[in-house]
Amino acid sequence: MPLKFAPIFRSECIVNTTQTFPGPSSTYNSQVVDFDDPIFPFSALQSDNDGLVHCPRVFKMMLSPLCLAALQGSDDVIKHLLLFEIVDKQMDLDMALFLANRQEKVQTAHLLLGYGANPGQKSFSNGLHGAAWRGLKSQISEYIKKHDTNPDVPDGSSATPVIYAIFGDQEETAAWSTIELLFRLGASPYRTFGDQSWCYADIARKLEKWYLAEMLAQSAPQSPTEVNSSRGSSCTIGEDSSFQPNNKQPKDDSEVNRGVKRARGS
Repeated sequence: MPLKFAPIFRSECIVNTTQTFPGPSSTYNSQVVDFDDPIFPFSALQSDNDGLVHCPRVFKMMLSPLCLAALQGSDDVIKHLLLFEIVDKQMDLDMALFLANRQEKVQTAHLLLGYGANPGQKSFSNGLHGAAWRGLKSQISEYIKKHDTNPDVPDGSSATPVIYAIFGDQEETAAWSTIELLFRLGASPYRTFGDQSWCYADIARKLEKWYLAEMLAQSAPQSPTEVNSSRGSSCTIGEDSSFQPNNKQPKDDSEVNRGVKRARGS
């Protein structure tokens, strides 16, 4: 399966850097990486007077050597880097776990967990978000059951694991299976986002994921007020109940005002 990021670097470069400069300074040389898909789902959406607008583009992100190694599943490099002092080590570990799961580097994710990565870090892209993006059900269950991770844990723009599954690198039927698991493990199907209270089905429709939108609407036929939402969701079941899944890549919205604006600024 091809990686979903633009390889503007090579793992050999990271290995050579850490081996040639085996001192602490080598752990701080971050690099910019281009991603074809949004690292933070809501960064792919903008809001205007007509509602949400999907804005596909290349997403750039500055990654530390630890995160770069996790992205590629370079376990030996990770072990080497963690011999040294790392600025904001916990944050770096948590982001590395997110990226490892996002790229389905399961062994690397397990390694990072052993080093203390928090799969449920709040207000940050974490291991559960990455597992939901990729549809790693075993990891999802482990993080929620064994690590007491909140199944609705938000990232910095209020995107939940369900949002990551909607946006993620899965076909619609697989994404729905992942979302069903999250719901069974305690995630709420009634979450809404932004001043207009966009629900999960609304967001899936914006991504033209019609089958997924229909299933999400059926999972929340009525929308009780969420503690994080100002009013009920606009979710309704579509007139056509015979939607078939497609394989288009999803894009999403966060708190339309705060989340999208914050994502746009990142």
